[in-house]
Amino acid sequence: MKRIVSVVVLLCGALALAGCGEEEVEREPISGQIFIVTKSRENVKLGLVTVKVYDEAEIEKIRKKADAILEQVAANTRWDDFKKDWIDLAIADATPSVEVKTDADGRFFFTPPSDKFMLAATSSRLAGDTQENYRWLEVCEVNSIGPSGLLLSNDNLLDDLTQSPVSPPDALDRFHNRLGELKKEDGNTSRRRSVDLNSSPR
Repeated sequence: MKRIVSVVVLLCGALALAGCGEEEVEREPISGQIFIVTKSRENVKLGLVTVKVYDEAEIEKIRKKADAILEQVAANTRWDDFKKDWIDLAIADATPSVEVKTDADGRFFFTPPSDKFMLAATSSRLAGDTQENYRWLEVCEVNSIGPSGLLLSNDNLLDDLTQSPVSPPDALDRFHNRLGELKKEDGNTSRRRSVDLNSSPR
C-alpha cells in the first residue's frame, strides 16, 4: 500500500511540474505612439490606426512564406512589380496575437505575446493635394524597450519592403538568380523542341 501511495504522489508531482512549465509568462503592458513630423516640423499624431502584433511563431511563419514566394517568381517578372505585393502576401496568412487601434493622440497599448514580437501598421493622410502613405514593420524585443515605449514615426518608416525584418537579406540577388534559371530552362526547352522538329521524319 505504501508503495502505491508513493507512486501516486510521484505522478502527481510530475504532473504538477509539467503544468508549471506550460504556464504563460505574465508580461507588463507596453505603450506606443504613432506620429509623423512634417517638413515644417509639425508633429501630426495619427489616430485610429490599426496596430497588429505578431508573436515569434508567426514571425517565423511570415519569413518562411516570404522565402517560399521568392522561389516561385514567374518568368519576365519585374522586381519593382514583385516587391510591391511580396511582403503583403507573406503576411496575409499570418494571425496577429493582438490587434489594437491608436487613440486621438496616436497612442496605443498592448501586452506583448512573446519576448520578441513584430508590429505592423499602415496609415495615410492628405498633405495639401498629395496623399502620403505610411507603413511600419518592426521586430522588437521586450528587454530593449525604453521607458518612452515604442515610437513609430518618420525615423522607422518602411519605404522599401525589401528592407523589412521578414525579408531575406539577399532577396534581390535571389530574385535575379531565379529569373536567370527560368531563362536558362526556357532556352533548353526551346533547343529540345528545335532538335525534335529537325529529327522528325518528313
